[in-house]
Amino acid sequence: MPTELKIRPNLTGVPETMLWTLHNRATEYMRPDSIMKDKWSEEIYHKLDYDYETVFGPGHPSHSLRSIMFDRYLSAFLGEHPDGVIPNHLDPTGVLCSP
Repeated sequence: MPTELKIRPNLTGVPETMLWTLHNRATEYMRPDSIMKDKWSEEIYHKLDYDYETVFGPGHPSHSLRSIMFDRYLSAFLGEHPDGVIPNHLDPTGVLCSP
């Protein structure tokens, strides 16, 4: 069976910090007592050729906790305002939120 080729991200500066969020979300998902299920983050994490721990250190649940808080606030807002509008950069409804 052929080994899947990994993608080496060509990111620096602020754009590279997106990988920090990915690192924290994926490592949280992989824990047996995970507080958040995010299979996509794990899949993407393993497809990239990147040394997350050297750059960002060990994974931390901070980004997962923030996502859970946003999800709760957005769910409550959309429950009260079903036609409400969420700016796209804050809208995790396609992945997390299930109103």
